[in-house]
Amino acid sequence: MQGIPDVPEELQYSSPYRDGMAYRFSVCANVKMDGSKAVVYFTNAEENSVYLKLRVLDEEGNILGETGLLKPGEYVKGVELGKDPSAETTISLKIMSYEPDTYMSEGSVILKTEIGE
Repeated sequence: MQGIPDVPEELQYSSPYRDGMAYRFSVCANVKMDGSKAVVYFTNAEENSVYLKLRVLDEEGNILGETGLLKPGEYVKGVELGKDPSAETTISLKIMSYEPDTYMSEGSVILKTEIGE
């Protein structure tokens, strides 16, 4: 979807940008399940020049689910997971960036959180 999503406050949607990062993104710190989807509202900031992708990983680093590539100004509400983690399961959100013409990596960030109730 295009634009900036309207996210419920309790999901703690924010942009964890720090000086020196090559790109900006926003995602929910409080991840909730909606059926088999993890609600993340993952957003690639309009001002970016890279494509972004998000992977949801379990504690061992196994991929539970992932988005496709998001162009600048796009977002996805949820990520379909291959198995339903229970509430309070620790997960990592791995955000990966790619150069649009070559798909070469432009770096990644990993955020630890857990599935909320």
